[in-house]
Amino acid sequence: MKFYPHFLFLFALFLSGAAGLINEIVWQRALKIYFSGAEAVPAMLVVLSFMAGLGLGSLAAGRRSRNLGNPVRALSLIEILLFSINLLICLLLSLNFGDSLYAVQRMALLTGIPLKVVYGVCSFLLLSVPCCLMGLTLPIAAEVFQRQFGFTDRRKLDFLIFFNTAGATLGCLLCGIYFLPYLGQLRSLILAAVCNLSAAVIFALLKSNRPSCCESPLPARSTSGLKKEEILGFLLGFLALSYEMYLFRILQLSHGPLPYTFTVILFYFLLFWNLGVLLNEFVPGGTIPCLAAAGAMIIAMPRVFEYERFSHQFSLFFGITIYFLPCLVCGIVFARILKRHTELWGSDVGRFMGLNTFGSCLGIFLVTIFGLQLNFDYLGLMIGIGYLSVCLLESDYSKARLKFALTALIVLEIAIYCAALSQPVEGTGARRYFGREGVVEILRQSLLVIWNGLGHSSLSVNQNHLGSGNWYLGVIPFLCHEPDNSLEVLVVGLGAGITSATIAKSGSVASVDNYEINEVLKLILRDYPDGTLRVSENPKCRIFWQDARTGLALNPKKYDLIVQQPLYLMQAGSSLLLSREYLLLLKSRLRERGLICIYCNSMGCLEQYYLVLKTVQSVFSHCLSFGGFYLLIASDYPFEYTRESVMSRLSADDELCREILGYKIEQVLNYMDTRELSYSCPYLITDDSPLVEYPEIVKKLVRIQ
Repeated sequence: MKFYPHFLFLFALFLSGAAGLINEIVWQRALKIYFSGAEAVPAMLVVLSFMAGLGLGSLAAGRRSRNLGNPVRALSLIEILLFSINLLICLLLSLNFGDSLYAVQRMALLTGIPLKVVYGVCSFLLLSVPCCLMGLTLPIAAEVFQRQFGFTDRRKLDFLIFFNTAGATLGCLLCGIYFLPYLGQLRSLILAAVCNLSAAVIFALLKSNRPSCCESPLPARSTSGLKKEEILGFLLGFLALSYEMYLFRILQLSHGPLPYTFTVILFYFLLFWNLGVLLNEFVPGGTIPCLAAAGAMIIAMPRVFEYERFSHQFSLFFGITIYFLPCLVCGIVFARILKRHTELWGSDVGRFMGLNTFGSCLGIFLVTIFGLQLNFDYLGLMIGIGYLSVCLLESDYSKARLKFALTALIVLEIAIYCAALSQPVEGTGARRYFGREGVVEILRQSLLVIWNGLGHSSLSVNQNHLGSGNWYLGVIPFLCHEPDNSLEVLVVGLGAGITSATIAKSGSVASVDNYEINEVLKLILRDYPDGTLRVSENPKCRIFWQDARTGLALNPKKYDLIVQQPLYLMQAGSSLLLSREYLLLLKSRLRERGLICIYCNSMGCLEQYYLVLKTVQSVFSHCLSFGGFYLLIASDYPFEYTRESVMSRLSADDELCREILGYKIEQVLNYMDTRELSYSCPYLITDDSPLVEYPEIVKKLVRIQ
């Protein structure tokens, strides 16, 4: 019974950690809806704001923890504040405050302020208070353990970090796999708030159990200057998050950009790092062998990736554990350096954790801005060399030898970086292009374009794009719309340019705007002009390198046709461009008698198709399906697709009409779906619920007879 209060305290830390990761995942997704969409840099700014808030909170706790008369009561107050903030966020999300945020962005555009600055400032303002509160938790918990529970053995720090991170690990897994798809954002936040409230109650009950001999605050030690251990903590955070970003890149290629992929990577990263923290006392050797082992393993990871990707030997949930062995070693090193550094638990833990978190921010920033544009072989090599560099700082080399070795390693990293930028990368039978939004590979023989590990479309060779899905995405909405001499068209997702270039061939089309976030396509448009039907040179086509949802919200221009073909339904983020709220935005950008075309290829999962269909039907009065449930045409005004209407539409003498008539006209005429299946789908895709991204769950919820 002696340790029962301590166990209860650790359980409260577990709940606090779980709430923190649930909050991070939900807040990040909610802010992406209104700020960044699927763009990498604005999304990175949201994550940086979250991490910076944690770092500031940790540093603040380090400075003030020794002045707290009752630290455990302070923890209870922090959890109550987080509980209240979560409820407030739930209220704001239910009120849909997006219009206000878009108004701020429009004002920024008028004044010449870059939108990315707006994203960063707004994200920090919205997240700074709750994230600072989260950052206070662990340093104050360390203060409680030392001063109020009377622990002096620094090995107990391992348990504080382990239980808090274990809660975060479980919260990540449950939120990504269960809470978001089944419960949605609001109810997930309510669960996080319940965890905060439960932790607050436990902390409040424990306040009377503190030993009376430990009630008075102890004098704080001077914190001027940075210690060697604090510099190491900063570097460990920088390298650890750089490696995590590297894993997001390569595992997305081998296992697809699915919501489960992100969740599993984050879960395993936290799990292995946390196991390292727990096991550090049982692993022999010092920190230098561990750092060297981590560097060596990371340098070898590109070869592991190439084998795993093409041999298909590793499963997502269990086979990829080999990638996270360096995280285990990093957790060991982190725990050892922290304990070596810590004397006054609250002050030292807060300072160390704050610097470690700011190092993590720098790792996220540099890899997103620069590293993701490199060949991942070079990126992995640079991170591995970084760990070897930390070995030198940890060692007892003389200053002259240390300076020489560090200079040599820095020069080597710069040389690797320059080599990566100057050489085109040729993969196994493919040409690779690297960018912040992902990796695009073009297979040499088939010219199939693979986006982030998923094949999407092929470049055109000798008109072989005729009859392709991308061709029909341009042809069918054109044939469904009434004849007009000045059609304004919008295509969401440029892709290989087939859809946009096809529509632009019509003499009745005045312009074709395109929203595309992957700027790697600039290189493909340059290198394969014929394969992309010279869409970048077409005077009718304009390309906006921007997220479509944000662009449509900020630009009031209206269109006759809107064609949407950005993502597979199962990809992470697809629900952002399929939700009812987004469809209402599209509807507001349609001219009178305008219509939209929605790519809804569910790759055989008809339940996903019917979920999209039900959502579209909740917004538009009229809807037809084409191509074996490949695309939907929707409008608020009646339209038809009959032999008579199609042939009448093709009577115009322009390039597109001649192209359609010269193709298999009977196949075009019979492209509309006539087969009907009865189904029961009580659900809709909403901003709150990204259900469509989870096909296995959708199969359980949508019934087809």
